[in-house]
Amino acid sequence: MNVLISAWLLLTTSSILVLGASVGSASEGRRLGLGSEGNILNRHARSFDPADITCVSIPRLQEMQQQFRNMIDHNADGRATPEEVKNFLQKFKNVTDESVAAFIARKDINRNGVVDFVPDYVQSLSQSNSMGEARDWFFLMDSDDDGFITVDELREVAQRLGMSPDDAAMYYMSEDRNHDGKLSFDEYKKTHGL
Repeated sequence: MNVLISAWLLLTTSSILVLGASVGSASEGRRLGLGSEGNILNRHARSFDPADITCVSIPRLQEMQQQFRNMIDHNADGRATPEEVKNFLQKFKNVTDESVAAFIARKDINRNGVVDFVPDYVQSLSQSNSMGEARDWFFLMDSDDDGFITVDELREVAQRLGMSPDDAAMYYMSEDRNHDGKLSFDEYKKTHGL
């Protein structure tokens, strides 16, 4: 269930961040199956304050990289351009170029105008319990912008993402405390540990 939800929301795992010094060289990154991203991992890992880095296992990092490629970065260059991000967000609802730019700006740690696998995507996954992340994803799943996420909206988004609509609905609707068949933001944010 956790794999389904983390793939679907791209941010439900709360105990991971950046690989840090675990990949010591580009050749080690290639040996571990990270391909050219070995260089990217090292370059970005060195740009962080070690106090801000929580290590993630190589298998988990590879899983995250595959999710990133499958869902957003279709050309596998380690970066999600505004066009790639918009294509992904369109699976949730119709989004404007302005809302895509704002979404990227909230994720773009190094301010290069794209969502990089490292550091942006990996850090986004680690911050699933932030109020800003919860608001971003609530907005996307509330396809009719009425301030609630219904079972039908959850199922529709899950289907567009190639996930099990019933599993997604069951997971999220477990927070429907007043049993009205929809989630308010106060109910939804509990799925992010808030």
